[in-house]
Amino acid sequence: MELSRDMIVGMVSGECLMESVFSLSLENKGIALSSVVDECFNLKKLNLANNQLQTLAIGRTKLEPKEHLKYFDLSHNRLKNLDTFPICERLQILHLEGNLIDSIDDILVLKDLAPNLKQLFLQSVSGSDANPVCARSGYGRQIAQMLPDLQVLDGMRLRYQFSLFSVEQSLGLDQIPTKEQPKHDTQHHTQHDTQHDTHEHTNKDSHANEGSRSPQQVVSKDAIERFESDIGSLEAVLESCIKAVNS
Repeated sequence: MELSRDMIVGMVSGECLMESVFSLSLENKGIALSSVVDECFNLKKLNLANNQLQTLAIGRTKLEPKEHLKYFDLSHNRLKNLDTFPICERLQILHLEGNLIDSIDDILVLKDLAPNLKQLFLQSVSGSDANPVCARSGYGRQIAQMLPDLQVLDGMRLRYQFSLFSVEQSLGLDQIPTKEQPKHDTQHHTQHDTQHDTHEHTNKDSHANEGSRSPQQVVSKDAIERFESDIGSLEAVLESCIKAVNS
């Protein structure tokens, strides 16, 4: 429900029945949080995007637990951390794009405050509107470890074989590269080989091993094509989900 000025006045005055409000959109209203949000305790969807919010507290008091809330949009505000984030035990989708969150530890609080969280957005699918934390090395891997029940991060499936996070981890791109240690040739030959043939054959094997050794794992062309195809399918699914949420 998109609130008009008259509806907001009705809520504050007590004319509107707060218990009957299940979806509340205060996007781009340029307002601070008020007790109106707290009194809508049956909310399932709450949109507070684009309000320049620096805290989720009302005065010095945190928001009351949102027992039924499943969708929470806090994108494009000025949140630096989640210290004032309310308890949302049933929350499944959380949008935080376009804020100022800089530390991985600030995300860790969601493990207890939103234990059933399935989708978290700290930047858009394209990488725009990113929080500073998104630029940290191994960002996706660390979030996945801290929130083991999380399924989608920034629009990408975490547990999917060809997701960007999985490919990055499999290639070791999220880790500091280390110098590969040389391998020793341990090939043995039969007693029927002469000493000269044994020496020549060993040298050939050594050069072959060195030529075939690769400094990093390579993704096959077939895997890349499957990955690109799955990305296209995922984008279509995301578009359908967005339409369903906005309908």
